[in-house]
Amino acid sequence: MKQAAFWLMAFWFALVLEQARPDLFPAGSIFLPTACACIFWACTASGMLLSGVGLLAWLVINPLHIAAVCTLAVASGWLAGRLNRKRRWSDVRRKMQWAHPILAVLISFGGYLVPVLREGPPVAGFFIHWLSVGLSATLVLMIVSRLSEELGLRRQVDVLSGQR
Repeated sequence: MKQAAFWLMAFWFALVLEQARPDLFPAGSIFLPTACACIFWACTASGMLLSGVGLLAWLVINPLHIAAVCTLAVASGWLAGRLNRKRRWSDVRRKMQWAHPILAVLISFGGYLVPVLREGPPVAGFFIHWLSVGLSATLVLMIVSRLSEELGLRRQVDVLSGQR
């Protein structure tokens, strides 16, 4: 219950940031990395369900970006499944775990571009601005996740090996 309340507050904060300053934070540049972090935080079905609730709330505000939501859900679910499979068979932390959330956000940016490019050519520097905000948000969330893991604020539960 605490995890669900935490992520719902994080989603609300991301929505507030995007709605308060659309000139600094383009739509989805904070929220999509937050949803991706929720999926990779839990690496279970509960993370997918929590991020799905948040993504539905974001789709109410930005209904044109359904392709970004679909690509994020599919890519992160697939990458989180691969990550769980690697954790299941060895306790060694893999360096590629850091690349999974970044790759999922980049794939969701591809889905985000579908309605943007349909409207016409975007403003100069749009791609750089969206990616710089989105990737920096992803990196901050990954660092917080790793720090909470090191401080013992996060516990990992795998299906086969139990709690760690």
